[in-house]
Amino acid sequence: MLRTRTTGGDSGERARAAARAPLPPGRELGSSTGGGPLTREELLEREEHLANVSRLRLVLTLGATMWCLAGVLDIAVKRWVDPSVDLWWMWEMRYGFVAVFVGAILRLRRRPEPGPAQLAAISVITLVGAATFCAVLSLQYAGITSPYAHGVSCVAVGGGMARPAHWKHGVLHIGAIALSWPVFFLCAAPLSPYIAAQLGDPAALSVFAINTVLIMVTATLLIAGGHAHWQLRRQVYEARSIGRYRLKRRIARGGMGEVWRAYHPALRHDVAVKILRAAEAGSSAARRFEREVTATAELTHPNTVRVLDFGVTDDGLWFYAMELLEGETLARLVEREKGLPAARAVHIVRQAARAMAEAHGRGIVHRDLKPENLFVTSLGGEGDFVKVIDFGIAKGLTDVDAGLTGDGKVLGTPLYMAPEQGEGRAVDARSDVYALGAALYFALTGVPPFAATSSVAILTAHLHHALVPPSQRTDREIPEDVEQIVVRALAKLPADRFADAGELAEALGACSLAGVWQPPRVGTLTAHDDEGEEVDDVSNDRGTVEVEVETPAPTLRQRPPER
Repeated sequence: MLRTRTTGGDSGERARAAARAPLPPGRELGSSTGGGPLTREELLEREEHLANVSRLRLVLTLGATMWCLAGVLDIAVKRWVDPSVDLWWMWEMRYGFVAVFVGAILRLRRRPEPGPAQLAAISVITLVGAATFCAVLSLQYAGITSPYAHGVSCVAVGGGMARPAHWKHGVLHIGAIALSWPVFFLCAAPLSPYIAAQLGDPAALSVFAINTVLIMVTATLLIAGGHAHWQLRRQVYEARSIGRYRLKRRIARGGMGEVWRAYHPALRHDVAVKILRAAEAGSSAARRFEREVTATAELTHPNTVRVLDFGVTDDGLWFYAMELLEGETLARLVEREKGLPAARAVHIVRQAARAMAEAHGRGIVHRDLKPENLFVTSLGGEGDFVKVIDFGIAKGLTDVDAGLTGDGKVLGTPLYMAPEQGEGRAVDARSDVYALGAALYFALTGVPPFAATSSVAILTAHLHHALVPPSQRTDREIPEDVEQIVVRALAKLPADRFADAGELAEALGACSLAGVWQPPRVGTLTAHDDEGEEVDDVSNDRGTVEVEVETPAPTLRQRPPER
């Protein structure tokens, strides 16, 4: 059995009941308005549809290239087989049809992607049209006995590759291509004495029948193969799941596992699922993974990523599901903007400090706060909303490092690691304050407080080098009180810093820039999932390293209840 724990009480049962409810009438595949989230079956159909769009675009691109190169065959016919062939007429027909290929390819490349009906129309116009033009070209060369009949088989193969489907759809799609050859000549006979004479000639009619039968055999095999391919794709699609979640695509890979965009059929929306790699399942990483889930699930602050569910599959695969965030990390935002205005930096880091104030009040130290773990997204149309993510190496009051990180090792990111953490001494809330101060320094200046070519050199700088005030490393104006907050948060001695993230948040809330930044109103952030482009994920444990140090048990100063 799958062992899981789900937040939300009986909301899961209500969600499942909603999932079974019928869709509103007139709902179309791929509809993004007026119909709510797609059902599982609709989602499956949409995935197949998008794959068909991509395949048809590729097939038409290759087909147009081969269609043009086949003009060499027309030259060979003219020179060595039948000098009476009108080569220029054949080329006008052949290369005139290239415009149809180009138009179809351009439409398939444009967003939004064509719907099912439009895709079917594009397929019919191009593929059935190409097969028909093979017959048209045969009017100049050998008529119903023309070897250009093999061109129809080639087009049918392309159609089967482009749109593998249930056999009922395959009969219509592939059958239309195959029938274009005999139907064309039967329709042309009343208009062409040459074709009519050939149909009355037993020898020519026999060749025509043989070519037609071979085309039909090819079509039958393609329909059967396309049906098998379609079934296999659906089976793989359905099987690519973990627990109750249907995995869609991987969006990140980190030190302990992978993060996938997944679909929850009961809730009928996407979530992020973090999976511990099988190779790590029996190691201390599994215990750290479980601790990450437990620590995050205890927190309810809106600026902390929400955990929805976690469990272990029958084959021992650990996973947990969390809200899917779409946006970018503070690291990427600062890199793109080359540093942020001081008011915006204060607004962002203050949210992270408020989230960590709750964690510190519950006895949890993050230990790996950094710009990559501060995710900037939107909520309710308001931009610059921060989510603290990746509690993978978080510590509680009673945790002991030795059993989880290995003897003599401590986890963290040197660029934002407090001096005592780098030395392997006890860490507490003030270590997170230091990391938040370093993140604020980075947001203000575009560079970390200390940088060097090795982890040891960076840790040495944190321990012994004097801090260059942020105002000296940027051309942007930084108020004196904001700079003092940064300097205090980055004090070498924990006793000289703010006692915890709550005090840091209060200081930022009382500074001259508090409330100055007005977050932009934005629409819903959407990942370009159709093309496979990645967005920043909600769990980024890249950049975390192990540093050889001695590790005593951590301590944590509890915040007073009134805070």
